[in-house]
Amino acid sequence: MRFLKLLSLILTVALVTCLFSGCGSAKKDFKNAAEEFFVEFSAQKATAQNTQVLEFNKKAPYAINYLNIGNESVDKAVADYIDLKKTEFLTKAELEENKGNSLFVDFACYRAAENLIGVVVKTEQKTKDGALLSTDYKTFNFNLNSGKEITTELLSTKLRNKMSRHLNKYSEDKLGGEMIFDLNSKEISTAVLSENGLLVHINNFKNKVNIPYQDVARQISSDLRENLSITTINGQVIRDVDPTKPMVALTFDDGPSAKYTDKILDILEDYDSVATFFEVAANLKYAPDALRRAEQIGCEIGSHTTTHANLSKLDADGIRAELSKTNAEFERVLGHKPTLLRPPYGACNATVKQTCDQYLIGWSVDTLDWQSRNADKIINIVKSEKSLNGDVILMHSLYESTVQATEKLVPWLISEGYQLVTVSELIEYGYESDLTLGKYYSYNFFTGIE
Repeated sequence: MRFLKLLSLILTVALVTCLFSGCGSAKKDFKNAAEEFFVEFSAQKATAQNTQVLEFNKKAPYAINYLNIGNESVDKAVADYIDLKKTEFLTKAELEENKGNSLFVDFACYRAAENLIGVVVKTEQKTKDGALLSTDYKTFNFNLNSGKEITTELLSTKLRNKMSRHLNKYSEDKLGGEMIFDLNSKEISTAVLSENGLLVHINNFKNKVNIPYQDVARQISSDLRENLSITTINGQVIRDVDPTKPMVALTFDDGPSAKYTDKILDILEDYDSVATFFEVAANLKYAPDALRRAEQIGCEIGSHTTTHANLSKLDADGIRAELSKTNAEFERVLGHKPTLLRPPYGACNATVKQTCDQYLIGWSVDTLDWQSRNADKIINIVKSEKSLNGDVILMHSLYESTVQATEKLVPWLISEGYQLVTVSELIEYGYESDLTLGKYYSYNFFTGIE
């Protein structure tokens, strides 16, 4: 009898030891799985802390990192979403076939500005054998000052349109064009504010595409730009342009002029308007302050080479030498090279297109101001056009007559309902197009002939 009791006691101890050993092994496996899951976002916490909760039981174990950035409203909004996912998981765990499945939740947090963050929450469920059941993602953007989510600023039509074009280019370059995006594509709604741009997740979050803020600065709302401290694009002051209103671009070649450029800028500034100046690098030394002033008031500076060279008569090496010298002078005066280039004489051939790493810009209305030197004739040429919407008007900043014509044309254009915009703004808003290297934006483009 004693022997049987002793044997029973030994078996009981062995069973309990076995159970605890198994439980310990399973718990260790779960903790290892959690640690492995948490590695992915470990470096993407952007000054945010996390509160970790590990609940191990055989029925429904879960491991969660909660956002703890110290902002009650923000932390609660993310926690509410996570708790919803946890509740759904625990409810399903009551079903026999789901017992033993595991839930893992973690977040990435990006600091876009002092008061702006983007958050990505990843939720993963696995079977008790470690097989992946599901992966879900949720993105948030918050203004820490208000504690509220940012939605409207990231859902504007013009921004989504720009983002879709950027993503289509990424798809074409990296994915063989297998994905096509439009402004309503669901991927765009996953965009999060990050340190360097809008981070968009595609292919069910397998690919991350960063769209630099500079590429979409004109499409971001003015409030959001202010929070992100974005005021210029390549030195050009960002202005709000209404894409529904007619627009025209005034352009001035061959300067800057110590005598006339500032007079033209005075007129533009008086009417809160802008123009694009295609300047000859050899002339920059004569009016560097005027050039810098033009950028400061929102005008755009383009290159017109150093020597007013006919680029179409040069070979590729000659073109590169001319532009290298030109860009170095712009760098010296402005701190950056222009993104636009107007080939002198409008001379542009295949070699020019293939060699230049700047956007090639022509015109659609030639005032012949260099020839007439007569303000009335310049004005009559412009006014003789049936419509100037989408036009690029060519003038030169070297003549008193051009200044006189500008003084009358600017208020007249405004009275006719036109917005005076830069060439880049015109192509972006008026033509809803991205500037493309190797393409010459000539008369045919601006008149719709091509």
